[in-house]
Amino acid sequence: MYLFSSCSSLVSLSIALLYDTDPHASRFSLVRSVVLVRRTSAKHLCCRLCKPCALRMQSSRKGKKDMNGTCHMALDGIYSFVQKPVFAVRRLPAAAGSGAGALMRYSLSGAGTLVGVASAASAHPSLHSPMTSNLAYTPIEEIPKIRDALRQGFKTGKTRSIAYRKEQLLHLGYMFQDNAERFIQTLASDLGRPAQESIFLEINTMAGFILRAYNEVDAWAKPEGVKFDFNFFVTRPKILKEPKGTVLLVGPFNFPIFSTFKPLIGIIAAGCAAVIKPSELTPATSILLAELLPKYLDPELYRIVNGGVEESTKLLELQWDHIMYTGSGTIGRIYAAAAAKRLTPITLELGGKCPVIIDPKTNLALAAKRLLWGRIANAGQTCVAPDYILCPASVQDELVAGFQAAYNTFFPTPEDARTSMSRIVAPHHHDRLKGLLDNTAGAIVVGGETDKADLWVAPTVVRDVKDDDVLMQQEIFGPILPVVPVEDLDSAIEFVASRDNPLTVYVFSDDPKFKTKVIENTLSGGVVMNDTLMQAAMIYVCVKVDDFPIGGVGASGYGSYGGKAGFDTFTHRRPFMDVPGWLDFILKSRYAPYTPEKLKTIQSLAGKKIPYPRPGTNGGSSGWGKWLGLG
Repeated sequence: MYLFSSCSSLVSLSIALLYDTDPHASRFSLVRSVVLVRRTSAKHLCCRLCKPCALRMQSSRKGKKDMNGTCHMALDGIYSFVQKPVFAVRRLPAAAGSGAGALMRYSLSGAGTLVGVASAASAHPSLHSPMTSNLAYTPIEEIPKIRDALRQGFKTGKTRSIAYRKEQLLHLGYMFQDNAERFIQTLASDLGRPAQESIFLEINTMAGFILRAYNEVDAWAKPEGVKFDFNFFVTRPKILKEPKGTVLLVGPFNFPIFSTFKPLIGIIAAGCAAVIKPSELTPATSILLAELLPKYLDPELYRIVNGGVEESTKLLELQWDHIMYTGSGTIGRIYAAAAAKRLTPITLELGGKCPVIIDPKTNLALAAKRLLWGRIANAGQTCVAPDYILCPASVQDELVAGFQAAYNTFFPTPEDARTSMSRIVAPHHHDRLKGLLDNTAGAIVVGGETDKADLWVAPTVVRDVKDDDVLMQQEIFGPILPVVPVEDLDSAIEFVASRDNPLTVYVFSDDPKFKTKVIENTLSGGVVMNDTLMQAAMIYVCVKVDDFPIGGVGASGYGSYGGKAGFDTFTHRRPFMDVPGWLDFILKSRYAPYTPEKLKTIQSLAGKKIPYPRPGTNGGSSGWGKWLGLG
């Protein structure tokens, strides 16, 4: 497939994956559809991802006479996994009669030849080009067989080898490196996501996560010594790091790579097998994963199961050694109940309404810019996105002005708000968001537009929202940000504390006392000061931070993953001791018949007294003080 970009039309990643269903066959054939932009000159050709890339391309093409003729310029996106994107230029014949800048839609056969031409309806096509055919679901009757096969693969013991785990981690890394362009395309198809967001939020992070696990797994997997105790040191006590077994990993639609494969890295590092269930709401990505995973990972240990409600229900009927679910609280409760029936440990990464508490003395313009970005990234479909703002009423006007300025900076023209935005995943989610905007009693001061045909909702800020407003009843999960005026910090803390524990509490303040008061009087999965969303990437940025888990508390989930926390989640800490036979000359006191002499021996071995003063007393005296009668 090809990536296409045009400076004049600001088209980025206008890729559609189309499936033509054959009514006379049980399977469908893939037709790849691309958008070409007719150019009369290459000197303005640029990459929307970064200016340096564009400059390099312009420089590399200078002096080439064949670039001055009329032609279609197709950017064959060759994405370097860790480094910045690099693009090569591929020339295609100009379509007869097409005007400069006109969009032409071509479909390519499996051999890569152009097989059809159709005019595009707009010079700014939707980034969101959903599949026209259903994702092929895994047959229900095959699901238990897949689970059983993975269990047998796990029983071979091959995952106990650290070398094997590292090999699988490298294969996973190369899966993303070799196919980064294809993942960018499927994310554009499923979520209408611009390339820049897909690279920054998902694809560009995977190498860091994988390399960290690869470099650290030897140390993580080593048996852990226990604190020295003279009475038991001869038993050589330690804690073994054992893989739990076969894991069910259920990924979400909003981050089908990050939120699915970041836990999988921990699963592989821990030595577990896994069934990976991607979201059916991202069919293009799920199809690609079903194709690629068996080519890169050991199919005896790692398999994809695609499907919807019936397939998920079947998965939950089976016994697993651990379940990892990322998604809504409603479905999370179903998974938790199913796990409880079989006493299966489960990690839930849910969501909720993540609040933002504003210090009136903070830099409100900077806060507005960072909050707007955090709310609109991935069209607001992010479990850790700021969901509402608690702002002192005295500075609400200034904060709103900051949002308006940030909006105009991010989106200089109305079209920019479309080309630089992801799309809502499904029509019913779009309708839900539009319903919120139609029924809110607050005042829309930024954005507010919607387009169901394009599954687009404009970045929106709503001021003067009350606590009983429709926007405050459930997680919004869209690019809408309500501002709730409050009297002071105490009111904001009371507001947050009276609701379910969120995944994240955001605080914008430079006052240490302000920050401390929020931390000490709220409970959440995490706390982030003066920015948004960055906690999810912390382990990628801070490679040596072992103890920075990502996870919720209460209604926002439980358990954690990421880095060493992910390894620990899928590892059983197994206590070990080896008691030598010669120790029985001491241990014989535990055997019947019981005697006063044996009791005295037992007390000398294990009997300890609390060495600290009793609470509520001055503790008395000891040593010389007691001898002198002062105790």
